[in-house]
Amino acid sequence: MNIILRLSGTFGSGKTTAVREFLDPFKYSSETLRNSSTNKVMGYKVNLSSQNISTPLYIVGSYENICGGTDGIKTQEEVGQRILKAWEFGHVIYEGALVSGAGLKGTVTQMTESTEATTYAFLDTSEDKCIERVIKRRLDAGNIKEFNPKNLIHKYRSVFKCSQNLDSANYNVISINHLNPHPQLLELIRDAENDRR
Repeated sequence: MNIILRLSGTFGSGKTTAVREFLDPFKYSSETLRNSSTNKVMGYKVNLSSQNISTPLYIVGSYENICGGTDGIKTQEEVGQRILKAWEFGHVIYEGALVSGAGLKGTVTQMTESTEATTYAFLDTSEDKCIERVIKRRLDAGNIKEFNPKNLIHKYRSVFKCSQNLDSANYNVISINHLNPHPQLLELIRDAENDRR
């Protein structure tokens, strides 16, 4: 069965960086998928044959800006629709701050539940490390205004609670090593690939 990977974490956890690794042209060839009417980026199709994975990987959302993923998609319903459409043709990975906290009653969770294909992968980045990264990101962008971590801490704890709730409800929840997430994500896709044979 094709896998649907939701990569979750708060701001600064490394979600976007982890997904961008699949778009590294030195590692994989990929195709940008655009809306034929607007030319807007809808996602990407990645060839993972170098990893003995014959089924393509679809990444949902645009990564043309620094912060990519599903947060640039207007509604959670549209996020769910894009995931389900891509899943018909291959494996899927998606991430975003909003979907990271989408629990049992979340729109995307509910829309994809019937597939029984989703693995909820939560990055194990510490709260302090997330704050440190966000501060660095702001400074790199020239924002020297003092950072109040209150909202980030609230979001961090919300995402953690979401992982606990999904796990308690027997959803497929796993922890991902934030220091080197790529091998673990590849292994999940490879395992799903092998289950199809």
